[in-house]
This record gives sequence, structure tokens and C-alpha cells, in this order.
Amino acid sequence: MRPGDVAVVDCGGDRRHAPLGEAVANAVSARGAAGAVVDGVCTDIDALSAIGLPVYAYGLSLLTTKLHGIADGGLNVPVTCAGMPVHPAASCSATPTAC
Repeated sequence: MRPGDVAVVDCGGDRRHAPLGEAVANAVSARGAAGAVVDGVCTDIDALSAIGLPVYAYGLSLLTTKLHGIADGGLNVPVTCAGMPVHPAASCSATPTAC
């Protein structure tokens, strides 16, 4: 991740388990991310607000993905967000009520 990049997380349709919370937000923020878009839910909303990283997601969940042993993932790979393909270096826009 480069400074100014936006992390786009494809949850494969899972809106129950949060892949992004305080730990991930701190990591991408430390690398200079401009924000994150999650095609799913996030957790640790108070910590996300304190970090100041703009995060757009469908909602919140207390359940996280870390105990699922999901190793599938990648950086700079095509993903799907809100049913639309998103490719690395693509341009996107979001508002607080819709992304």
C-alpha cells in the first residue's frame, strides 16, 4: 500500500464478520492510506473514529474474521465491491451515506 491509496476489501458477500477494525485500520493508516471501503461490515467503530481513517462499510459487527483462518487475500488484485469490479489504481468516490 502506498500513501494516498484506499484499501478496498471484498468480503465475498459476508456481512456478518468484520475484516477491518482497530488493528487493520492502524496498519493501513500507518502506511499512509487515505481510507478504506469494505464490501461488508467493520468493527471497533470508536477506535476507527479515533484513528481518523475514513472507513465506508455496510455496518458494524462484533464478530471478526481473525478466528476463521481465512488466508485468502491479496494486495493490488481485482475485487468486487457492491457488485462492481474494482481494479488496482481504479478511481472511486464515496459519501457518508453511499459508496
